[in-house]
Amino acid sequence: MSIESDSKPSTWRDGPIGRKNVVWGWCGIVLGPSVGSIMMAWCFSGPFQAPMAQLAEYDSLERRMLRLAHVALVMLPLINIAFGKEIDQVRLSEKWKRHASFLCLQSIIGVPLGLTLGGLFWVPLKYLSGPSVYGFIVALALIAVGKVRQAREEERAEAAGGSRRDWPGTPKFGSSSSDAEQPAE
Repeated sequence: MSIESDSKPSTWRDGPIGRKNVVWGWCGIVLGPSVGSIMMAWCFSGPFQAPMAQLAEYDSLERRMLRLAHVALVMLPLINIAFGKEIDQVRLSEKWKRHASFLCLQSIIGVPLGLTLGGLFWVPLKYLSGPSVYGFIVALALIAVGKVRQAREEERAEAAGGSRRDWPGTPKFGSSSSDAEQPAE
């Protein structure tokens, strides 16, 4: 049984910069539930003993760091998926879009890795996640600036007599299939 689709491939809603965030987001999000299922093997009176004494207590710092890493392995990829769908449409230069995309992407690895190392080996290793956290915050700030610029430009265009549907980079929701852009063959 093949998992490949027989239908014609669809076009990407995101552009060339955001596509990486979407693909890495979907690949990374698999790790969150996977890590959770491993932790579940010893949590809540699971079938196995905790692999390390400091992970046995529910409220231990090390175990809380692993739980936070587990949550980050779901949320950061999910945010990257949403980010990737928007970054190519915002009003930023290509250079800043690429910087923002990279900063958002690196959080998928950097944040959970630092927290996991701190939880498993030595608590101060949690600070390794710091640069990824701050990079992620910068990425979110950049896309927010781009979205504000985009909204202002669209409002000006509407005030000048255009409509949002006519503005470049704005998805045309509700259009018929004959109105939709067709992929190049």
